[in-house]
Amino acid sequence: MRHRRPALLRRVPLALAALLAAVPLLAAAADGETGWRSTAPLPLERTEVAAARVGGEILVAGGFLADGSSSGRVDAYAPSGERWRRLPDLSQAVHHAAAASFRGRLYVLGGYAEPGRPSRAAFVLERGGWRRLPAMPEPRAAAGAAIVAG
Repeated sequence: MRHRRPALLRRVPLALAALLAAVPLLAAAADGETGWRSTAPLPLERTEVAAARVGGEILVAGGFLADGSSSGRVDAYAPSGERWRRLPDLSQAVHHAAAASFRGRLYVLGGYAEPGRPSRAAFVLERGGWRRLPAMPEPRAAAGAAIVAG
């Protein structure tokens, strides 16, 4: 099944795209402002991404491309400078993955690496590269992730 991105999403501001990806992007509204404003667009347009805040940046991993294929691309957005930087790609293209951060590391879990087959894969971005973690007990896709300490 080919995934087609709605025309509206091709022009949506980063803040709204991140919101649709379940990322609380409060940095898009400056202190004292109300409402949303456009900021630097995601370098490679995609939907169904995994995203989480790591330090002062929002990291966006994987997702669907306009042609319906999956991406392994990872980008980091710095709200303070309103700019993106490219990070190492995931070792496999994935969409509908979950993401969470802990102690300055990004974790990407599950998603779809193959059409209709949820993945058990788990990865962590550390020291400038991705490390594969032990597989999750059950495959998961289109899920949320959180790390609760304590």
